[in-house]
Amino acid sequence: MSERVPKKKTTWSWRSRAARGIVYQVVALLLVGGFVWFLAHNTQENMRVRGIQSGFDFLGQAAGFDIGETLIAYDPSQSYGRALWVGVLNTLRVAVIGIVLTTILGVLVGVGRFSRNALVRGLCYGYVELFRGTPVLLQLYVLYYGLAPLVALDACTAAVLGLGLNYAAYESELYRAGLEAVPRGQTEAALALGMSRAQALRDVVLPQALRVALPGMANDFIALLKDSSLVSVITVVELTKQMTITAVDVRGWLVPGLVCAALYLALSWPLGRLARRLERRLVPAPA
Repeated sequence: MSERVPKKKTTWSWRSRAARGIVYQVVALLLVGGFVWFLAHNTQENMRVRGIQSGFDFLGQAAGFDIGETLIAYDPSQSYGRALWVGVLNTLRVAVIGIVLTTILGVLVGVGRFSRNALVRGLCYGYVELFRGTPVLLQLYVLYYGLAPLVALDACTAAVLGLGLNYAAYESELYRAGLEAVPRGQTEAALALGMSRAQALRDVVLPQALRVALPGMANDFIALLKDSSLVSVITVVELTKQMTITAVDVRGWLVPGLVCAALYLALSWPLGRLARRLERRLVPAPA
């Protein structure tokens, strides 16, 4: 039988790097905890002196204002919580339709950059440079206010078009990079099997390009969801606009702002998880 090796006793000494590391971590945690407590206590005291609400009771109070476009029944006698839920649904409506438009238009423009027709290539290039080189806020203003004498768009339609057209320019570059990453031999092999160029693009090249572009696509979609807060400038009452109305009414920005941030996180987190799951399934693991 092999003899048991006696365990070495751990001696705590200031000369020990591990012991010093634990002490430093405890001190750092105490300092951070003390700072957070001081900040929270000071904020609560200042809010109490100024008569500003610091809790979540306002969510159950009657909002007292109307909202123009709603996907669910709402009237001014209902609560601020209900009004924020209306804002969430309006945000989702703009973001989801905008993502669909972005994907379709982005693919068309990305593929158009490889067209044999010089006019199509030039138009696609000009589109990308125009919408990538000008602020999305300006584009929203032009679509809703600037084109009003010619084309009367409602606020939601202008919001979806503005975000979709802007983000499609960025998405098209992701698809273009993905298409360039697919070896030319893939297309040649598909043509040798009797496929047309359109079939080779649809069934062979584009699926591989989308795998390459997937991580960037997910980032853009999450950014589009957050940038939907900009559409309030053209009278769309989405989540951020609803939060500002609520904050003004209850005379406090901290708690409504935290609620709004938590709702945006709850909306964007599943999208990021879904993208990572798709990436694991579609993108082959390195050998």
